Amino acid sequence: MSEDARIEVRTRCQPTEVQERVYAAISALFPKSTISRDGTEVIAIGDDGSTLRSALERYQVRAAFSGRLHAAARNGTLLFTLSKQAALMGVPSLGVGHPLGELVVQVHLAPTADAHRWVDWLTGREAWPMLKGHDSEE
Repeated sequence: MSEDARIEVRTRCQPTEVQERVYAAISALFPKSTISRDGTEVIAIGDDGSTLRSALERYQVRAAFSGRLHAAARNGTLLFTLSKQAALMGVPSLGVGHPLGELVVQVHLAPTADAHRWVDWLTGREAWPMLKGHDSEE
């Protein structure tokens, strides 16, 4: 499933932030990304989501992410935000509008990939017997 996606993470590096910490926040959940900076914008491209998937399981937040990501699935793309502060500690936490900004995550899926199935893969839904057989609506 991870090979069906290209993940792009964007955030602003505010004047009060240390660039290395912003890079570390991205790398903690998206370590396979190539990170660059364009002015105040930091861009990371190329991760497959496997580290984020593991973190969702480790911190037991798969259900919360599943609902939000299924709602965000649109025509082969997912768009969601993560807390930059939590990400620095390797903790996946959905964004809620922090003043320093958030990590804006956009997942571009292959034309043959189904966004809802990819969310199920990311959130480990296939491993949750109580949810098997529940079809997501688009």
